[in-house]
Amino acid sequence: MRQTLLYYNGAFTQDLVVTFSEVLSQKLGNSKLVYSLVDIFIEMSQNLMHYSKDKSGSIVVTKGEDGYLIESCNTINSTQKERIISRIDAIKPMSRDELKLYYKECRKYGKFTHLQGGGLGFVQIQRHASAPLEYSFEDLSSGETIFKLTTTLQGA
Repeated sequence: MRQTLLYYNGAFTQDLVVTFSEVLSQKLGNSKLVYSLVDIFIEMSQNLMHYSKDKSGSIVVTKGEDGYLIESCNTINSTQKERIISRIDAIKPMSRDELKLYYKECRKYGKFTHLQGGGLGFVQIQRHASAPLEYSFEDLSSGETIFKLTTTLQGA
């Protein structure tokens, strides 16, 4: 059975993300695992702030016997779908060392800035995650798409 540690659905702001990050840290203590969890939470929340159609969405952090599950869900413009797929699929097969090097190269050369539609956050999330990122999309008749991102972090 999974225990819900945090659930939020609504508009995201930087202040809100900072507050929730502090709550998670206080609730779970101070360890490398908690640092990774909070970093994933921050990156996923920032994706909601920067790339959601209306800067809103939902995020949930749960804990089970096998570790943590972090899921986000938001509405995006359908034109973003293929870019998201290609960026996540490109990093899924990378090892931790390859991800670390790729992250440094992206930062050094300014690849994946906010103006280019992100992508660096996916790399950072995958660096901390215990398994490849999972995603799904649901196309809406309005021309928008619901984007769901899921990641896991093993350990308790």
